[in-house]
Amino acid sequence: MKALVKLFLSSILLCLSVFATAESMTELHIQLDRTQIFSANPNDISAGVRASVKERVAKQAKYFQDDDVVSTDQLMVIGKDADGREVYRHVVDNPLLVHAEVFNPDTGELETAEEIVKDSGTLRLDVPNQKDIQTLELNTIEKQDSGYQFNLIQRIELGKSQAFQAEAQVTMEAQAANGVYSIFKTGDSENRVDLVLLSEGYTSSDLSKFEEDARKIVEGYFAEDIYKEYKNHFNVWRVEVPSNQSGAGYGSPIDTKFGAYFNCYNIDRLLCVDESKVLSYLRSVVPSNAMDKVLVVVNTEKYGGAGGQVATMSLASQAIDLALHELGHSFAKLADEYDYGTCRVYEPDNANATADRSGTKWQHWTNVDANIGVYEGAMYCANGMYRPSQTSMMKVLGEPFYAVNESEIVRRIYGKVNVIDAKDPVQTDISMNKGEARNFTITPVDTTSHTVKTLWYLNDQQIGEGSTFSFNSGKYQEGAYKLKAVSADKTSHVIKDPDQLLVSQNTWTINLGDGGSTCDEAPATPTGLASADVGSTSFSFSWSPVSNAESYRADIWNESASKWDVLKETTDATVSVTGLEAGSTQWVRVAAKNACGDSNPSDYITVELTDSQDCTQPPGVPGAFAASDVNNGSFTLSWSAAEGASSYTVQKWTGWAWQDHQETNATSLGITATRKGSTEYYRVYAKNQCGSGQATSWIKVEIPAQKSCSAAPAKPTGLRTPYLYSTWYRLDWPKVAEATQYEVQVWDGYSRAWKTHTTTESNYVDFRQLQSGYNYYPRVVAKNACGASAPSSYLSVTLPR
Repeated sequence: MKALVKLFLSSILLCLSVFATAESMTELHIQLDRTQIFSANPNDISAGVRASVKERVAKQAKYFQDDDVVSTDQLMVIGKDADGREVYRHVVDNPLLVHAEVFNPDTGELETAEEIVKDSGTLRLDVPNQKDIQTLELNTIEKQDSGYQFNLIQRIELGKSQAFQAEAQVTMEAQAANGVYSIFKTGDSENRVDLVLLSEGYTSSDLSKFEEDARKIVEGYFAEDIYKEYKNHFNVWRVEVPSNQSGAGYGSPIDTKFGAYFNCYNIDRLLCVDESKVLSYLRSVVPSNAMDKVLVVVNTEKYGGAGGQVATMSLASQAIDLALHELGHSFAKLADEYDYGTCRVYEPDNANATADRSGTKWQHWTNVDANIGVYEGAMYCANGMYRPSQTSMMKVLGEPFYAVNESEIVRRIYGKVNVIDAKDPVQTDISMNKGEARNFTITPVDTTSHTVKTLWYLNDQQIGEGSTFSFNSGKYQEGAYKLKAVSADKTSHVIKDPDQLLVSQNTWTINLGDGGSTCDEAPATPTGLASADVGSTSFSFSWSPVSNAESYRADIWNESASKWDVLKETTDATVSVTGLEAGSTQWVRVAAKNACGDSNPSDYITVELTDSQDCTQPPGVPGAFAASDVNNGSFTLSWSAAEGASSYTVQKWTGWAWQDHQETNATSLGITATRKGSTEYYRVYAKNQCGSGQATSWIKVEIPAQKSCSAAPAKPTGLRTPYLYSTWYRLDWPKVAEATQYEVQVWDGYSRAWKTHTTTESNYVDFRQLQSGYNYYPRVVAKNACGASAPSSYLSVTLPR
């Protein structure tokens, strides 16, 4: 049972690359707004996020479907057609979550890191038109031993045709008129990673300086070894737009185009901009398929920056390393390798962190690179989590990335770039007469070290190598031939590539005279692969028969050699595999064959063989879950044993998702509360070797406050707006004696009720990304351990147009 559960989830979640050059797409800009910062009811989180499509942009782009989950901070987007069938999955970073990091500009070492939940954010999402997606479902992601669980937070109805409703796409014809200039261009954006550098805080007279600043930044970026090697896989654009003032604000924006300011979220070097303004402006001047990564360059020498889908950097020389570190997160999905922060020991899916002290995840590098080993301390944990190098760019700025991180950067590049850039002839069915000759050519996207090699196969027999093959018909009998070019990056930077991201192929069918074949074309690619009878050393798998197939070729992935081996040639639609390593992971695929040629291989499936175990299924649900002895900031959780359980995991609600908190073999657990005077939510599930059982219903635990007061504070007075702009304002008020925090409320005209906007210990709060010309009504409640004051009088705030 364990293997079947893992097989189902793993086959969904492993990264599946789907390339289709110049596919018709719609880019959606989805506005996410948190209406409740922390939902009081964990089962009602959908009420806490509002989602709406703000822009639809038509585009032509290669489509890469990324199902590879690396963090529970991501969102899983599921698309369904008119019949409610799932036709699309894509993993995206959650735009409401910010991981803010501050590094020392002199040493490159981390000074502080903080997780921030934003009130609103813009989600960019590419949706393939041919899939006819009617509904999008946004899901949070919960890590479990058997894989991932998705929890629905919002459903968006797209309507009958997102392509028909899409806005017109800007072209590059008038790029100079739009202030868009190429710093360097190596190919079409459909098959490149496009980096956009956008000016901020440059007045009209400063823009010539921005040209030089951008050139220096790009030189610094591509001076890093791994990016220097793969420079041909990138395009870089400079987008010039003037601001009314130079530089950036501090604590609040000044009069710049995108509102850049330091001390964002009260973090001195955190440099923020209005992301929605940035994306909206770029959409109007840059083709959507030419803005894979956006870097806002702010005209200030003060050290700082930020990561995310819209990254920022200042002109301080150390900021280039900060940008490289942040792109390691947002582009390559690399984890932090430092031990500062909130620790949670678990097995992550990031390439450069593990809870396995043996470092199995990267052991294939240990005998290749002397810098690679197993070092304790990673992902905010001093103990129990491990990193692959003593220090790297993901731990200390200015250090190399080293092999494990470089390998993942390369794989992510090939998630955007197909190894084959062009082919000639373009058509795939070629008719030739005896005596004719024709050249077939492949143009790859090569590295600066020229590590991409192309091999040629005729009817699956290797016949040549290089970029061109000449087919001389005089050498062959009449009939149908399959000519295949396979281009692969043989770089030493990647050892394991089970997803075959570094390999691409193109096939032509050559019909030479009349071969008397009984077929008209090669068979279709097999579908419906599924495993069965999964044991510790064996399994079987089957697929749906293909109508014009005469036989099938089953392949199995050879992990040690990093290649596919032929497992069996068969006329049946099922294969049994035996004699495997107990508990190992296997990958299999199948191709259909007939006299006209072979189909493309199917998508592979992943099969996890079982370990030696006594169970036959996951355990049941623990009973009688309750909290007791709640006092002085601690309490005890207890439950009755679940049938078949070998251990239990207690989960805690974070305000956004359920998170594994602590594991135990007992049926009770002592808990120390995060803080006194709070309300926390818990649940528990059982585990055994076959997997994880269903969790109990959650319980609420109210932690008594430690009172240091004699009465609730007085009602706040004197509310005012010292900063008032068209899309944001600041509300402040005099501090109230004995108040320890303030609850800021806003009037919701739709529900006709006061809603909590945020809770803060400061005596001010900023309201951002608002609608110009609208009226807003805030008020404040003062609180301490003895209770809450009466609400203040509300303030009527009208934003200027």
